[in-house]
Amino acid sequence: MSSNSILVVEKSKTQRALLSDYLQSQGLQVISASDGKQAIRSFKKYKPKLVLLNVVLPELNGFEVLRRLKALCPNQSAVVLMSAAGDKVNQVWAKRQGADGYLVKPFHPEQLLAMARKFISNRERDEEKEQGRGSLRLRYSV
Repeated sequence: MSSNSILVVEKSKTQRALLSDYLQSQGLQVISASDGKQAIRSFKKYKPKLVLLNVVLPELNGFEVLRRLKALCPNQSAVVLMSAAGDKVNQVWAKRQGADGYLVKPFHPEQLLAMARKFISNRERDEEKEQGRGSLRLRYSV
């Protein structure tokens, strides 16, 4: 699995399959997890560019998973929280915890796809900049 993948973390088997199938039908690579602990293991193993993370999960809730992912690799992946709670308090809390985005369920598939492509593209651009800086450092460190 390439590092251009998306990790979908959703407790509902049906919703997890719908999200994964839709993203795959759009040409994206998807890994899925059903709980917080599995999400962290998959994150470490596959190093996805984007994590779509449900807030309500067994084992560890989405906010705890978010904090742990950001502590592991703060710039590796964009993390978008998904929740039926659309109030501003949850959205502000998600942002303070390090979320890069927030999707209120139910959302339109095109909204999901646009957000996924935006964050993957942003991560790829950030990596290119980082690689460019590394080569400059090597060139001038002689």
